[in-house]
Amino acid sequence: PRYELKTDGSPTAWPQLIGFIDTLAHSSDQAATLQRDVDLPALEKAIAADILFANLDSYINSGRNFYAYFHSKTGKLSWIIWDAGLSFGAYGGGVSTPENLNVTYLINAANRPLVGTVFSVPALANEYLETLCALHSSSFTTARMFPHIDSVAAFIRPHIAADQRKMYTNQQFETNISNDVTIGGSRKPGLKSFLTARAANVQAQLTALGISCVTDA
Repeated sequence: PRYELKTDGSPTAWPQLIGFIDTLAHSSDQAATLQRDVDLPALEKAIAADILFANLDSYINSGRNFYAYFHSKTGKLSWIIWDAGLSFGAYGGGVSTPENLNVTYLINAANRPLVGTVFSVPALANEYLETLCALHSSSFTTARMFPHIDSVAAFIRPHIAADQRKMYTNQQFETNISNDVTIGGSRKPGLKSFLTARAANVQAQLTALGISCVTDA
């Protein structure tokens, strides 16, 4: 009941989902099962992005906001992120300092068996960490992200000023581009302050794991 069918009338969607879950749960070689039945590079990239941006309103924490699509040609499960609007640690999910989120964070590995298996199998965990490393070094940088943040802010600024039903004030919008704001007792990390601290923390974690982030995505 926690899943919703999006392909109307599909005769294969439910059997494929149930069959995959059953196979993974009872496989004697879960790594081989995942490599055979899942588009692992796409899954690893999606989870790495969620963890880099502390997007906790997702599979890794709340268990929401994703699609599982079984590709018609390969038969493999493809992972599709949906609704990343609470990234940058905006959804707390019980994590007080999202800037320091562990690079292999899961709220509960037993209740998140798909990624829990990836993290627990050394070969798959290494593949995932290399993917995260590549994203971190090529895209998750202040040099790349700050100009993008400024560009988006400039584009939406006049529309925010004109919005009579917005949830936050104009000043909170301006402040939150660079610094934290607290609204209703909830901390909303600043986009730029979060990125600066998060990039440094991820680099420190990867260095401690002996991983050098020099790979191009």
